[in-house]
Amino acid sequence: VTLPETTPVLQAQALQDDLRRAKIEPFAWVINKSILASGTQDPLLKARLAGEAKQVARIAEELSPKTFVLPWLPEAPVGIAALSQLVTRRPSRNGPETNATDKHATDGVCKSHHPSRT
Repeated sequence: VTLPETTPVLQAQALQDDLRRAKIEPFAWVINKSILASGTQDPLLKARLAGEAKQVARIAEELSPKTFVLPWLPEAPVGIAALSQLVTRRPSRNGPETNATDKHATDGVCKSHHPSRT
């Protein structure tokens, strides 16, 4: 599990390298608190999206054959019902998998690493 920022991705990559040296293959990467996957249209947050998109693409293309993206949520998912929504997902056509409760995350980040404009 990592945040879509340079330092956390580098730290998770180092952990993955350590696991592989121990002959443990990670199943997947989870990108947590993705503003890109939230589908935001806020002009102040859009400046952050380019850096986040670069990290999401790097993970999906170079570091892990399976990647799941969770959007930034206004409230922490507490309880069985809220956590169950996080594991309800559909696979993307060409990229990381995301939770299916967020149309922008599923249609945008998965395919092009940019929020959907629809």
